[in-house]
Amino acid sequence: MKVLFVLPQVGAAVPSYHAISILSAVAKQAGHETALLEMPEMRLSAVDEALQEHRPDVVGVTAVTQQIPYTKKIIAHVKQTFPHIYTVLGGTHAIVRPNIIDEMPELDALATNEAEGPLVKLLRVLEWGERPRDIPNFAFRHGEEIVRPVRSYTCDEAEMTALPFEDREL
Repeated sequence: MKVLFVLPQVGAAVPSYHAISILSAVAKQAGHETALLEMPEMRLSAVDEALQEHRPDVVGVTAVTQQIPYTKKIIAHVKQTFPHIYTVLGGTHAIVRPNIIDEMPELDALATNEAEGPLVKLLRVLEWGERPRDIPNFAFRHGEEIVRPVRSYTCDEAEMTALPFEDREL
């Protein structure tokens, strides 16, 4: 699977790459390709360019609360332009407001907590052509139905030590 991570940082003085670089490293370790689009300004043409260049199967956006208005526009644009691309939202806003999936009809999945292990499971299920349902720390949209998350996955110390180094190539 090809994953395009999007980091909206409109007006942000200090962007944070740590979560994306760890998730990218985990995805690459599992055999997937990743790319990153940084968005210091809101330009949907930049999204289009990245989608054309990388041809992702999945677009994963991470956002803090201040970036949610931009995030909603990005995800809606991706799904309207390329309906076959699977859209995922994660980040601190998704964790503290897991019902944000109700406000975003174009959003396919929401990471509601730590996602290092669950992301790999999600990508595997999508790769198999199946509909994800029972993956911890994710909520899923299936048409009008939203499958609510079970927050059962926590990355313990042993797992954290076993994580690959952050993907700094992004």
